[in-house]
Amino acid sequence: MRIAFAACAAVIILACSGCQSIGRWLEGEPKSIQEWRSAERLFNDERYVEAGVAYRAWLADYHDSRDVLRPHVMYKLGETYRLTQNQEQAIATYTTVIQLYAESEHEEVRELVNTVVRPRLDEVRPKTSIEPAP
Repeated sequence: MRIAFAACAAVIILACSGCQSIGRWLEGEPKSIQEWRSAERLFNDERYVEAGVAYRAWLADYHDSRDVLRPHVMYKLGETYRLTQNQEQAIATYTTVIQLYAESEHEEVRELVNTVVRPRLDEVRPKTSIEPAP
């Protein structure tokens, strides 16, 4: 009886192993977090072009309910642009993060904007020289 039950359970698990929800349950993390971690690994391995693709895919596919991870992902996307010498896209991405999240209800998001993103934007934004009036 125990062998039949174990065999039946094994068949059910194998049959459902292709189901995304079962896979996520077995792995213990939502797919969105797995994909974010994958993008982070690429970034940490200095594979910035690939990380940028992964961050863009994450942003297209997921919205976190508290809107806390999204600004961090957007910032990291800006970093991939900066580190691959695409300053124009980096500036646009940092500016978007500031516009969307400067007034966030979440302190950690406001802190990201004010202590990380704004200084980075100031760093990459071209300095305009002021010419003396004739």
